[in-house]
Amino acid sequence: MKSQPKSKHILWVAFSVLAGLALLLTACSGAAGGASTDPYSSIRRIQTAKQLKVGTGAGYYPFEMVDKQGNMVGFDMDIAQAMAKSLGVELKVVDFKDFDAILPALGSGQIDLILAGMTITPERALAVNFSQPYFASGQSVLVNKKHEGTVKTFSDLDQKGITIVTEQGTTGDVAAQRTFKNATIRPMKGGNEATLDVCNGSSDAFVYDQSFIAVQAMMYKDCVYPLLDPFTQEQYGIPVRAGETDLLQWVNTFLDSYLSSDAYKESYNKWFVSGDWLNTVEMPK
Repeated sequence: MKSQPKSKHILWVAFSVLAGLALLLTACSGAAGGASTDPYSSIRRIQTAKQLKVGTGAGYYPFEMVDKQGNMVGFDMDIAQAMAKSLGVELKVVDFKDFDAILPALGSGQIDLILAGMTITPERALAVNFSQPYFASGQSVLVNKKHEGTVKTFSDLDQKGITIVTEQGTTGDVAAQRTFKNATIRPMKGGNEATLDVCNGSSDAFVYDQSFIAVQAMMYKDCVYPLLDPFTQEQYGIPVRAGETDLLQWVNTFLDSYLSSDAYKESYNKWFVSGDWLNTVEMPK
């Protein structure tokens, strides 16, 4: 084969080298573009909006309630306020009347996180990322006073002719369905409605979180009594949208500090030890 002139060969090699460099620079540019993604994008979004949107469900005493001035108050709301202050933004609380709608709302971006006394479960963890636990609880029972003296433990309720109400979509509903095989289980839309159903004698008992049952027993002491010994063990967490690792890490770091603070102790004593707040909030009707 006839060889090419030397000058042409040199030009061809130079062209090949330049082309290779161009491809390399393009590849590096693409990699750098991917690596430059803001690792704090979720937090930046909240700070840019100057608002932390927290989803909750009012009526879960004493975690989230509406006071007589129309403000959302409670143990969870104290945490939400402290979080917003730490981020340097305003707090916006979004109240969901339907508890089943709260997780989809988080997934679709309507809210940034949830503070609603939500139990950490493997099923829920398939849809959201939970923070570390911030409160320990369990399922207890509220019983109509007509059973006082005969129903002394939760197992006494597991018999035909007994109707137990729950709040639909909660771990109390799941626990009741699993625990009581002979009694009739009737899910209802809200916890306060379930309490009133027991109070007026339409049902015999209500299964729900221990802290809520304790408060309801104080509110309606003339018609119900509590069995506060929990028959399950649960822990509450703060859900954030799946994949928002920066926000999840921030929430956990915040909780590390808050759970050992004087503010946490003051909030706990206010809502779980003292009953002074009972006259300041709207009672279920």
